Amino acid sequence: KERAGPYSYQELKEIWELGTLNLKTLCWAQGMDGWHPLSNIPQLRWALAATGTAVNTETDMSTLILNMLNTMCRYFPSRTEDGAVIRPLPRIKRLLSDTLYLPHLVQLLLTFDPILVEKVATLLVEVMQDNPSMPTVYTTGVFFFILMYTGSNVLPIARFLHLSHMQQACRGEESGGDIMQQSILGQVLPEAMVCYLENYGPEKFAEIFLGEFDTPEVIWSSEMRRHMIEKIASHLADFTPRLKSNTRAIYQHCAIPHITYPQLQYELFCDIYYLKHLCDTDRFPDWPIKDAVALLKRVLSAWRTEVEKEPSSMSVDEAYTELGLELDTRHDDAKIRKSYFRLAQKYHPDKNPDGREKFEKVNKAYEFLCSRSAHAVDGPDPRNILLVIRTQSILFARYKEVLAPYKYAGYPMLIKTIQLEADDEQLFSKETSLLAAAAELTYHSINCSKLNAEELRREKGLEALQGAYNRCVSVLSNSSKSSDVAVEVCTNIAKCYTAAASFPMCREKLLEMPHFIKDLCHTLYFKELTKLCTVGVECVSALAVDQILQMNLLQAGVLWHLLIYLFAYDFTLDEGGVSQNEETNQQALC
Repeated sequence: KERAGPYSYQELKEIWELGTLNLKTLCWAQGMDGWHPLSNIPQLRWALAATGTAVNTETDMSTLILNMLNTMCRYFPSRTEDGAVIRPLPRIKRLLSDTLYLPHLVQLLLTFDPILVEKVATLLVEVMQDNPSMPTVYTTGVFFFILMYTGSNVLPIARFLHLSHMQQACRGEESGGDIMQQSILGQVLPEAMVCYLENYGPEKFAEIFLGEFDTPEVIWSSEMRRHMIEKIASHLADFTPRLKSNTRAIYQHCAIPHITYPQLQYELFCDIYYLKHLCDTDRFPDWPIKDAVALLKRVLSAWRTEVEKEPSSMSVDEAYTELGLELDTRHDDAKIRKSYFRLAQKYHPDKNPDGREKFEKVNKAYEFLCSRSAHAVDGPDPRNILLVIRTQSILFARYKEVLAPYKYAGYPMLIKTIQLEADDEQLFSKETSLLAAAAELTYHSINCSKLNAEELRREKGLEALQGAYNRCVSVLSNSSKSSDVAVEVCTNIAKCYTAAASFPMCREKLLEMPHFIKDLCHTLYFKELTKLCTVGVECVSALAVDQILQMNLLQAGVLWHLLIYLFAYDFTLDEGGVSQNEETNQQALC
């Protein structure tokens, strides 16, 4: 018999109108088990051959059927009133979760009809609860289809996502235990959104999903939602046109490349907070932290992970080579996906028994390009380390009473950071300097607890501070500004010495470091650096409680520096009734 085609659905309509086709014409399309007469194919029978006036539209018919299915599922719940799981699974739910029917049910989501989407999402919750098929439901594409919906009636969608996102049996190239690697949504949604869904439930997630948020806990907007939908639509671009021509087509699952959001550039998510926003004290000066101890533990873990981070096991160029793509150019997601599909079909073990090794390499390469590793910085990222250090300073400063009973466990990394930064030849010229932030964290930690002061002394942290202090004091000049790295470091380290002077064991260690007193006195030369001088005088006052340290200060000439400020004092300033500020009024400082 003569074969013709392939034809699109629109072309078949035109051929039908010409009278070339009839009800006995054999037809085949992808997803069908063989050739069938046109009269046996529902899409063609009802759309081409049917005559007369329709009783219902396709949407009305779908709504009626979904209502029936939802009602039947409610009649046969998956659990008893006490919450016990019922086995065997009710027959209606077994049938609907079968691979013959579930994909077509899920693909109704691509109609984007508000009523149909809501009813399908509700039905999926009923069908998939306690269903053994739950771990593989992701292969139907349901998570892609459901997140592409643009309407606002998203509560049933949120309920389905909450029920299913952590139960999918798919793991990427990365292995680990964090929520982004366990959740099927980790490739699509920002980490804060996945955490909100898991920790706060579907109602709160739906509220966030529809809103505009820019806080340390959530960054999400309609623009980010639009960006996500565009990326998913691009990923499905090969399938959605086919579905219009052949409603029996079944989606072949393919992992989506990790979606990056421009709004989250340079952000680091830890515990339940975006650290860049949390450290922005101008916009969020006193943002409440629910559990300071838990956040400190997570931040220390993130710091350790960042410091120990090694380059990925595979490079982008190696992945391109495995997929047969050109090097030295950035390929778009569509091209990568097509190359993967071509090679996966060619070397699939079911079709090519000798191709298993190549098939696994192709899979690994594609999974790598889809993962966050392809976008990550090789080795430690100084920006992330800076955020981690600043976050700890905020915790110790704001939650001193809460953290006081605990000994700080981060001194080995902190002291190593101070030493490496102090020895760096590019200290005063590099884009991201960690030394000032590290010195500030040291101050806040020892000011928080006596335990920390003793731990710093035991870890030889005071000596490390002295090395950094000497390096920065040596570059101070009359042209130095308060915003310079050297000035900030000197200010913060002087605060550290002030706090350490409260503890006898630390004072004994300071006696073994005579050079820091000379450096301290040297900072008092620079009267224009008001804050540095103020902190220096406070440090002198704190050290003077020890007789030997007091004598060392006198021998270094500290008295003459202090007398200059004393003689500049004007007692009439307080009596004048004029408001003053230490930053703008030299007399107020004196």
